[in-house]
Amino acid sequence: NGGARKGDLLVLTKRIGIGVLASALKKGLLGEEEMLPAMREAARLNDAAARAMLAVGVHACTDVSGFGLLGHVAEMLDASSRDDGVGARLHLAAVPLHEGVTDFIERGVYAGGLRANREYLETRVVGPSGDDPVVLALYDPQTSGGLLFAVAPDRHESLIERLRQEGTQGWTVGEVVAGVGGIELAEGSG
Repeated sequence: NGGARKGDLLVLTKRIGIGVLASALKKGLLGEEEMLPAMREAARLNDAAARAMLAVGVHACTDVSGFGLLGHVAEMLDASSRDDGVGARLHLAAVPLHEGVTDFIERGVYAGGLRANREYLETRVVGPSGDDPVVLALYDPQTSGGLLFAVAPDRHESLIERLRQEGTQGWTVGEVVAGVGGIELAEGSG
């Protein structure tokens, strides 16, 4: 079907930052009890989100894992139709982060995979400083991350509602725009 299309909305089904929290846990800066909400979310399978996706119909889908949110957005763009060329705009305030993630990033607590992802992708990303903790969180490698959907605007509300019906959630984090694989990071929530 050509993948993500200009005008599609990008919907994410799990929070970002579990890699940062795991690093904090390993360093003894976060207790297991404090980590529990993120672990529960990570342990939740993506089957409910996949059922919602199939029921509503989306143009593209990827799981968010070791390449971080930005890496998987880039993958989705690369796999999409090259005829028109597509890029993405992510709204920083709309991306759901686990509690405490930006505080740990500000303290330099994150896995080496975050740095590797940033080095690999930073030429494709434009927007606020790459040292901003929210921006850095978008490079965080995820373990058992959520799904990222590119959905037509006329199916967006149906997708969000179907995710709720399936007992899960979705955050609209951006949109597909004209471009050739670039990712714009925008302040605010869109």
